[in-house]
Amino acid sequence: MKSYVVYTVLTDGYDNVLQPLVLDERFDYVLFSNDFEEEKVIGIWNICRIPSTVVSENDFKRLSRYPKSHPESMLSQYTASLYLDANIQIADKWVYDRFVELAETGVEFAGVKLLATGRDDIYQHAYDMCVRRLEHDMIAIRQCHALYTRGFPEHFGLNENNIIFRSHTALMKKVDEEWWWWIKNYSHRDQFSYMYCLWKYNIKREFFLPEGLDAHNNNYFVYIPHDKNTYLNKKVVKLGFFERIRNSCRYRNKLLYDHYCTHWVQLCKMPFPCFFLFLWGLFVGGWNAFPILIKKYHIINKATC
Repeated sequence: MKSYVVYTVLTDGYDNVLQPLVLDERFDYVLFSNDFEEEKVIGIWNICRIPSTVVSENDFKRLSRYPKSHPESMLSQYTASLYLDANIQIADKWVYDRFVELAETGVEFAGVKLLATGRDDIYQHAYDMCVRRLEHDMIAIRQCHALYTRGFPEHFGLNENNIIFRSHTALMKKVDEEWWWWIKNYSHRDQFSYMYCLWKYNIKREFFLPEGLDAHNNNYFVYIPHDKNTYLNKKVVKLGFFERIRNSCRYRNKLLYDHYCTHWVQLCKMPFPCFFLFLWGLFVGGWNAFPILIKKYHIINKATC
């Protein structure tokens, strides 16, 4: 019986089924999906179904996160696994050798550093997702506030979460179960919570790829962009609290964009009574009141909270 597995997840036809360009006989290949009623094998992939009872009906985003966050239980016959997003193909034998090296040296976790945005802070990243309309503002603020009150530090680091090596240890099972709790109860965007879970359980951050490489700029994996129409139809949030500054700040004035980002992070740190006072002030004073309300926050905090 093989000890290692490469697996991916596909729900609601979000991507095409891609085959690895390079195979290794030491590994099994598993695709978790409910999109295929009759097929048990597609190419190299063995098809396994996802329990439909883990989330509410048609919540495909969270459904796809369940196998992603449960390799220790859903692939318990293996000692270690490599998760890949469904739009990533293995293109070099180095990937398998790197996997075995990590497994044999006792590494519990290895991911891929987020390089594309230059961010290393989950609070700033959440702001980016709201401005890009990829998450609802109130969900992101609520989650960032919860992370802040639990002591999660700023600038802890960020991973892409599209390539994840894990040893199936009892400790990693706890990490991933907590990760699923956050995904289920807060944002479906798993980047918002995984770094916190690693920090909470004191998991050392190892990196699968060499320094300076991510999933988009290496010769070991092939990254296939999502279909643009599929991406827009299924992932973009129609309305956002920060939509007003999206065009004027994000693309035209980086300094102003970063300025509002700093204030947004401070907003996430507010006790919730103060937070609602802040929203009331913003409603009365309009968008131009945003920096002023932030400056007044400490006075409001002392007086009312």
